[in-house]
Amino acid sequence: MMYNYQLLQLASQILPTEARNYAKVHGWEPVTAAKGRIWVFRHSVQKLRQLVIPIDQEDDAYSEAIVEVLQRIADDEKRSPIAVASDLLMPNSDIVRFRVAGDDILAGNLSLEDGACLIEGAKRAILSSACSVINKTTHHPRMSRSEAAEMLKACKFGQTEYGSFVAKIACPLNAVETNASLLDATMPFVRHATKLLSSACHQLVESIENDAVSALIENNSANPIITSNLCDALLRMQGGREKSSLGIDITWASNPNVPIPDVPRGVVFKAEYFRTVDEIQRALRPKKESDSSQTLLGTVETLNGPVGEDGRRSGEVILALLLEDEEVVRARAVLGPDEYARAVQAHNKGRTYIMVKGVLQRGNRISSLQQVESFDLVGQSPPSE
Repeated sequence: MMYNYQLLQLASQILPTEARNYAKVHGWEPVTAAKGRIWVFRHSVQKLRQLVIPIDQEDDAYSEAIVEVLQRIADDEKRSPIAVASDLLMPNSDIVRFRVAGDDILAGNLSLEDGACLIEGAKRAILSSACSVINKTTHHPRMSRSEAAEMLKACKFGQTEYGSFVAKIACPLNAVETNASLLDATMPFVRHATKLLSSACHQLVESIENDAVSALIENNSANPIITSNLCDALLRMQGGREKSSLGIDITWASNPNVPIPDVPRGVVFKAEYFRTVDEIQRALRPKKESDSSQTLLGTVETLNGPVGEDGRRSGEVILALLLEDEEVVRARAVLGPDEYARAVQAHNKGRTYIMVKGVLQRGNRISSLQQVESFDLVGQSPPSE
C-alpha cells in the first residue's frame, strides 16, 4: 500500500501512549488477549474493526502501523487522517477549530484582513469563556483575569487544514493552576473554559433555530453563560460576509483522567444567524456603552473626505480607537472642515494620537462613531472659539 508521505512523517512522531489514550478516551475497547508488543482495541459497536498500536516507536514498521490506526479512526469520526494525526501531536490539549466556510472560500483562501479578524475573534472567544469560568456575567468590561491570560499564553496555533478555512487552537489542560475550592477539582480550568465555550455556542444556535432568543436572553441574565464578548468574537470571525458560515468544533484531550464532558462538540452558525447574534450581543452589552458619548484615544488611519466648493475638505475618516479593555477598533467618522483639518494634520505627522468624543456604534467589520462632539490632537490645546 502506498502511504501519503506527509501522513507517514506525522505518524512517526506520534507517541504510542498518545495513540492508546486517544483510543481509550474515544470509546474503543481494549482487547486483553492481544499477544506481542502491541495494544489492540476494538470498535464498541463494530467488533471486527480493530486498532493495532505498536508499543515500540523504534519498530521499523511503526509509521505504517500508526497510519492504519489514523485511517480507521478518521473513518469512524468522518474526518481526515491528517486532522486526527495533528490532534495526537498536541497531547493533553483540547483542540478548538474555528472553521469559516462559504462559496467564496471553497479553495481554502481568506483575505488577509478576514484572516486577521478570524484569529482575533478566536482569541476573544477563548478569553471570554475563560473569564466566564470564574466570573459569571453577561459582559466582561476587561477580559484581563490572570487565569484567562495564562490560558491564552499557553495556547498554540495549530497547522491549518484543508477544507474551508480553519483556525486550529490547542489549549493545554495543564496551562492554568487555580484554587481548587473555586471549581470542580476533577476538571482542569482549561476544560471548564472549552466546555463553557461549546455549551454557550450550542445554546446560541439552538435558541436561533427554535425562535427562542427572548427566552435565552432572559434565562441568561439569571444564569449567565453567554456574554456580549463571545457574541462579538463570533461576529468578528464571520466578518459580515453574506454567504459565510462559521463552524466551531472541539476535539477533547486524550487524557484518561479527565472525562469527556457531556456537551455537543460541534456547532455551525449559518450565515443568516449572525444578524440575530448581533442583536443578542447588543442586548447583553450594558446600555450605557452604546448609548452615551465617550472620549476615546486613537489614530487617523485613512482620509476619504472630498474637497468642497470652498476649497476645504470634510467628510469620512477611518479611525483606530483604543477602548478600555485595550481592544483596538476601526471606526468611521464624518468630520466637519475644522475637525477634518486636524485629522489631516494628525495623519501627516505620522500617526499622531488624537482624542475624539462621540457615540461609538459597534459593527462586525468596522464600527461607526456618531455625534462627534470634539476632535483634537493629543498634546495640543483645542483652538479658541
